[in-house]
Amino acid sequence: MNLKESLTDFSRLLRQEGIKLTVAEVLDAARALSYIDLMDRGQFYHSLRITLVKKGEFYELYDRLFRLFWEKRLKIQKEKIESINQISSYENLSEIKEYINKNEKEGEEVTLTLYSPIEIKNIKILNPKDSYRKEIQRNIRRFKRFLATLAGRRVKSAIRGDIDPRKILRKNLGYGGELIKVVKKRKVKSRAKIILLCDVSGSMDGYSDYLVELLYHFKNSLHNTEVFLFSTNLIRITNDLSQGSIDYVARSITKRASIWGSGTKIGYCLGLFVKRYPELIDYNSILVIVSDGWDVGDIDELKANLRWLKERVSSLVWLNPLLDIQDYKPETLGMKIALPYIDIFASLSIFKDSKIYEKYFGKAIRYS
Repeated sequence: MNLKESLTDFSRLLRQEGIKLTVAEVLDAARALSYIDLMDRGQFYHSLRITLVKKGEFYELYDRLFRLFWEKRLKIQKEKIESINQISSYENLSEIKEYINKNEKEGEEVTLTLYSPIEIKNIKILNPKDSYRKEIQRNIRRFKRFLATLAGRRVKSAIRGDIDPRKILRKNLGYGGELIKVVKKRKVKSRAKIILLCDVSGSMDGYSDYLVELLYHFKNSLHNTEVFLFSTNLIRITNDLSQGSIDYVARSITKRASIWGSGTKIGYCLGLFVKRYPELIDYNSILVIVSDGWDVGDIDELKANLRWLKERVSSLVWLNPLLDIQDYKPETLGMKIALPYIDIFASLSIFKDSKIYEKYFGKAIRYS
């Protein structure tokens, strides 16, 4: 089985059936396959769907074409499959490009925007609908209270704390004015300092509009929030999210962030965050990483930076959109490295769907 030729033939089939696809996505798929067990049908299926199909409306068509094209091929014994190492090198990625171009039908236009671990200057057209506004705002508040690290205005009785004069008077009215019972109070932790690091690489492209909507409401619902985008570089967009309507913000981000749709270097970008913004990191901080975990960067760098951050923040939350996919398993190398350092591993849909939120955090609002 020549995996290189089969992959490019499959991508051509997708295009012929109406799924918009460029050489960039094919190379992205080839690199993704280098991180998985090729004999695991689930990993193989999801790796190709994540990288080749960017819109949910095409998932059903993709499923049908996948079964049609790959079922017999996947029955071939592992020892007969061409080594994926032959596909993951830069030289052979170029061969894939040449193979696609050579076999394209005459007159068919091919976009040669190549995937690369280096940054691609990509102008992303964002069109957030703001269709989940109320649900997102509500679940952001619930999320903040669940992970709260800072005291708010609410108070409750406590063994240790400040004297509560009002409750002392009420408690001692039945003792003729004698101060028999002393009541103390303390402030309830109900606020949070949240740092959002959002992956905007090619594999996350299908979630772009929802991500803008989510980041916009995070910043405008919670004052103590910092927001960053990353793929092969790191960009701070905290101030951009407070400049006006969601449409205006989307246009502003489009002008500033030229890293949409490029490769992913999670470890490298975490390192940039640590070096550039150490003042944001303390034990009251909640670090939220939004990513599907596909990483072409240095795995040791990813591990070292996650360990450093884990030791210095209150909670490390990882939101992965792939958790909504049935039978998904976090088996990419990047996710395997990250899991030991994650306090909460949840779906990205927790904010737009209260039922999914309650699946991970329960119905009650926790105060501490």
